[in-house]
Amino acid sequence: MLLHSLNPFTHPLQYPKASLIALFIIWKLVILLVAFASPGSGYDSSTSLLISQFEHGASLESASRLGERRILGRLIRWDAIYFTQIAHRGYRFEQEWAFGWGFTRLTALLSAGLANSPYAEALAGVAMAHISHLLSALVLHGLSVMIFQSVKKNEEASAIAFLSACLHVISPAGIFLSAPYAESVFALFQFVGFFFYAKSFEEQRQGRMVRRDLSVIASGLSLGLATTIRSNGILSGMIFAYDAVLDATTLIFYDGRSATLQKLVIEVFGGLSIAIGAVFPQYLAYLEYCTDQIVVGERRLWCSNKIPSVYAWVQRYYWNSGFLRYWTASNIPLFILAIPMLFLLFRSGIWAVTATSFYLSHESHEQDIQQNRPKSNRSIFNGAYPPTIVRRFALPQLALALLALTNHHVQIIIRLSSGYPVLYWWLASAMVTTPKGAMTGIPWISSMAVVRLMVMYAIIQGGLFSSFLPPA
Repeated sequence: MLLHSLNPFTHPLQYPKASLIALFIIWKLVILLVAFASPGSGYDSSTSLLISQFEHGASLESASRLGERRILGRLIRWDAIYFTQIAHRGYRFEQEWAFGWGFTRLTALLSAGLANSPYAEALAGVAMAHISHLLSALVLHGLSVMIFQSVKKNEEASAIAFLSACLHVISPAGIFLSAPYAESVFALFQFVGFFFYAKSFEEQRQGRMVRRDLSVIASGLSLGLATTIRSNGILSGMIFAYDAVLDATTLIFYDGRSATLQKLVIEVFGGLSIAIGAVFPQYLAYLEYCTDQIVVGERRLWCSNKIPSVYAWVQRYYWNSGFLRYWTASNIPLFILAIPMLFLLFRSGIWAVTATSFYLSHESHEQDIQQNRPKSNRSIFNGAYPPTIVRRFALPQLALALLALTNHHVQIIIRLSSGYPVLYWWLASAMVTTPKGAMTGIPWISSMAVVRLMVMYAIIQGGLFSSFLPPA
């Protein structure tokens, strides 16, 4: 009986979901223990002031209330203060529109079931972060199996799918996937969107065109929701733009059939769903600050812009984001901190976009073996999912890395990277298919060394975050 209960640990590929759940629980306990043991509030009293506001008039005598206060006091740091406060009383100040509308609304909705707790919004945000992180790892595993698993059982493909999900669990985003931050919820909707997008390829291969269209629609809706949670979700519209350009070209120059037109219309719908996810929160802010009912003297300057986006204005005016604005001498340490992740994102993205080797071919695993190709070049891709699907997923990742380097507060790329699967696939592929886990094209870097650094960074970062110390 004991041996059977250990199966997820001793045979993870046979019990991938149970093994992922076990790893998730262990990792979260480590992160929460680091947070719980951190020294204290540091130099900023914002968290204690917010918690005191929540506690006004509430009974705090029970040990459970004291425990809640202790752990929440370690997790409500930095942007989590904004997210939690906005969920509690709505958007009150202009600069708060920089924080994802979708996430704050979900947090407020879930907090209704915790009305008896003075920390309802904080608890809802923490619970949602944990649940979303676990579900996103399971969805990523399913997506990876769909893409990597060959028609016949392929242990390498299974290992890559499992390791990819494990890497998401121990992501260097670390405590940001446990605190009331938007990253884990964004990753869940992003991976669900990618899952349905990949599923549409299988449906088309099987000739099930209605199901293919429904999968594309579901993908667009999920990615649209992701965009309400984090604005970088709009970059995922690139995969629909890619398809739309290809199908429009085919329709105009090669094939005028109605089936191609129908597919194009569905793809446009998917892209518009993502655009709506970006525009809708901006529209709500416009109604609040820019309509005719507002006194002229109180209208904000951004209302007169050609594109009256509160998000663009707030990022530039309050957070000093913009092209090369972060490129100052004082920010050099943050660039040094972000360089490893930027390198991994660019390198894995280029791997997916440019790979034309047998490793990303349509040929089967057996053909690779028969032709004596080196193990690192063997194909592990299911023929139903051509390399272009992986290349499509790399496009938003590369765009995000470039924007982080040139426009954003560069250090946030470490947590934003958690929602992009190509990075995990590249690392997992190197761990499984190359000697000693050497990176593809970078023999002097071991993928296991990268994983060890990810774990070390997440643990150290957890202690710093919980003590209200940078980076954040």
